[in-house]
Amino acid sequence: MIEDTRKPGAVPTALLKELSTGACRTVDQLISDLGVKRSQVKNAALVLMRRNYLMRMGAGCLQLTELGVSAAASGEVICAGPAGPLKQIRHRRETFRQRAWMSMRIRRRFSIGDITSDAETAESVEPYKAVSKIIRQLKKAGYVSEVPNRKRGTRVFILTKDTGPRVPAYREELQVLHDFNTKKDVPCPMR
Repeated sequence: MIEDTRKPGAVPTALLKELSTGACRTVDQLISDLGVKRSQVKNAALVLMRRNYLMRMGAGCLQLTELGVSAAASGEVICAGPAGPLKQIRHRRETFRQRAWMSMRIRRRFSIGDITSDAETAESVEPYKAVSKIIRQLKKAGYVSEVPNRKRGTRVFILTKDTGPRVPAYREELQVLHDFNTKKDVPCPMR
């Protein structure tokens, strides 16, 4: 019997322990042994199947795979959520970085001050420093270049590679700039 079936992963963990002998058990046997509902056993079985710990041997008969038996032997606790790290980069809209990118796309020729004044909001923290960092990353990746002829004391940049509306994201661990518009990683070593 499971003490609290409302805890995330409680039923899949109990099912893993119950089937740890490696024998084939029916759903009805598992319902009576675990003291849970049929839907809970089915959902727990699906969780274990997604992790390749469980296989269906026949109509209503469940058995652990070799991977499942070793997981049960090691005392693995099944937690809610994905089994591994997320592979997809999340995209958030209306960020400071996105506003700065849109300003660069509209202006084409700009200074750090121009972009800062366009992208800044009341909540912005050190916007000048943030724009400098964004431009430095885009410059390393070849999206922005510095205009050589300019007034003394100002740095003027030009957008040389406009790939679309979504701002490229810098991925520090890989030292690349990921372009969501082209779905490609551009090398951008910042060190």
